[in-house]
Amino acid sequence: MTKIKFAMGVVLGGLLSLPTVAEANPGRFMGGGTVFGFNQPCRDSGWSSHSEPFTVRYHPSNVGDNASRDFIGFLSDFIAFGYARESGTFSNSFQPVTQSGVTSNAWSIHQNHENAAQLRIMNMNPRNVNENTRRPIRIRGQIRNFSGIQGCNIRFEATVQQRQ
Repeated sequence: MTKIKFAMGVVLGGLLSLPTVAEANPGRFMGGGTVFGFNQPCRDSGWSSHSEPFTVRYHPSNVGDNASRDFIGFLSDFIAFGYARESGTFSNSFQPVTQSGVTSNAWSIHQNHENAAQLRIMNMNPRNVNENTRRPIRIRGQIRNFSGIQGCNIRFEATVQQRQ
């Protein structure tokens, strides 16, 4: 039960706490993107070889009311999953991240676990963001052990913008 509560808290808290139209939420960037480039272990676990669209949330570390960790989350009609770099920021090198998701059940794998996902940001423009960033942010990255699947590697692209 604790795993489920933790996973639900990370994913749903990051993805579903949408501000109202009149509510500013500094440091919370939202937009859309695609996950693509699913390798064979991903396809063997049920992912297609086609790109998959998602609503994307990005919460950069220590921006606005954000915690001292980077978070990126993906939400579709049927699944949600998020990746957090505990007490740190994403970089252009693969780093272990805590991943949580809700698929057919809720799950979570901490970044210190031997099967932790690894995430890297290949490109982000603008690179340095803060609560005053008004223009859209384009993010391109890769994830190893995606969606809790050992050996499943993907790429993603997203464009997010801070709600004003």
